[in-house]
Amino acid sequence: MKKNIFMLALAFTVFTSSISVKAQSSDEASSKKEFEIDDSSVEMLQERPEMIYEKYSNVIEVKQIPVKGNQLSKCVEAIEYIEKGIVQEIDCDITLNKIICQNDISTFYSVDETTSTFYVLTASANSKTSEDSTTQNGVTIAGCIGWEDIPGPVNKFEYASGSRSGSYSGSGHYQAMRGTGTLCSGNFDTSFYDPSNKEDKTGSQFRLLITSPTESGTNIQLNFTTSIFD
Repeated sequence: MKKNIFMLALAFTVFTSSISVKAQSSDEASSKKEFEIDDSSVEMLQERPEMIYEKYSNVIEVKQIPVKGNQLSKCVEAIEYIEKGIVQEIDCDITLNKIICQNDISTFYSVDETTSTFYVLTASANSKTSEDSTTQNGVTIAGCIGWEDIPGPVNKFEYASGSRSGSYSGSGHYQAMRGTGTLCSGNFDTSFYDPSNKEDKTGSQFRLLITSPTESGTNIQLNFTTSIFD
């Protein structure tokens, strides 16, 4: 009799333990949110892209798309110049990430017309450094455009951000455009984040222009566009 009671108590303990584990797993799932392009997700894409799946409930795939050669030259330009107009081209680094999300959570494992596709394009460049290897007088400037790929020729602007570091002086300036129209713009010190306050954010291509004066008396400018990815 005592043996039977012991076995029943043991079974009850195992059963209640399994309920506790399942409840914890459910809580973890409910803590996730649907994907959106903001400074947090962009930072994650650049530093720990595998965590995108952990943070967002509807992300199906995160893929980095190579951009090089002719595509790179058409997509991004960086220059260093002075007021008299002397221009020196600067090398650029660029990264394009594609994120596919499931719109309907109940069909999470089905990739069909219920999915949405987002892109995050980041670019960076830095001005020349001093000849003295022990000091740096260059400025690094970086920018990001995020958009949703809508079927057809029109896409939806989601987000623009940027930063600068190094030996800069005065205010930097940014301007995100849809064709020739401005979506968002402003001055910034070290960084900026702007989702735009426009009601209509759709367009066939988006462009981001970032400029900053340097302590050496020149200006550095980064200009890149999404048009070649439509």
